[in-house]
Amino acid sequence: MVSPVNCAGADVTLAASADETLAALRTVAVDAIVTDIGMGKTDRDGVWLFDRLRSIAQFTAIPVVALTGHKELERDLRRRGFSDVLIKPVAGDTLPLVVFRALTGHQSSS
Repeated sequence: MVSPVNCAGADVTLAASADETLAALRTVAVDAIVTDIGMGKTDRDGVWLFDRLRSIAQFTAIPVVALTGHKELERDLRRRGFSDVLIKPVAGDTLPLVVFRALTGHQSSS
């Protein structure tokens, strides 16, 4: 189920899966995407979504931030091309700052 919300003054569209995200992107314009790497019991995880987005011309330049509970994945996710990587748990004010950095072309050094 796709759900629009407001977070830190930004309009946010929530999607529960990679497939829902791709479906929502047909009708919703976005400036950035934040995806959980582990999306439950499915082979279509955040890495699959990222690869799919990068294969669609209109989405190749959109910053994608990875969210994961596995610190050991951080280096690989950065190498893969994610704009930034957040390790859960994430402090409340961190996500908007990381999205802003991604939108302005800055990456964290962690």
